[in-house]
Amino acid sequence: MSVKQLDRPYWYVAWALVLLTLVGCAGDPDQAQLEQTIASAQANAERGEMGQVMALVTEDFAGQGGQYDRLMLRRMLLAVRLRHSDVNVSRVSTEFEMGQSFATVKMKLLLTGGSGGLLPETGRLMDLQTRWRVEDGEWRLTSADWDRSLGL
Repeated sequence: MSVKQLDRPYWYVAWALVLLTLVGCAGDPDQAQLEQTIASAQANAERGEMGQVMALVTEDFAGQGGQYDRLMLRRMLLAVRLRHSDVNVSRVSTEFEMGQSFATVKMKLLLTGGSGGLLPETGRLMDLQTRWRVEDGEWRLTSADWDRSLGL
């Protein structure tokens, strides 16, 4: 038996391990889809496209332990937008807990707002815990709880 014949099976094993590692790094496709949905909502909120943001919110939405319904959430988001013509949302951290057709996403956000000047007039850190479910193949926001110390 030659050295080349002995080495060949090891190459197959090595390639198999590399492929398995790459597949493992690809991540959960549901989580990737949810991440894209959240990024899209963030971009739409910053542009003031509240209709696009609210399209992701379920009819039975409950915020702050049931104190906010879908309509109240919409009004709050519009009020923030009226107060600050320039709103920026930066995610400092994001944690996903994925289920079969639901997910919990915990985020720490940096919110800044102003009237369009070079520097923001306000800036706050906010803890946000959201719950999502799949409806018709799309992730939809069912509830959210946020740090009330921010006055929101």
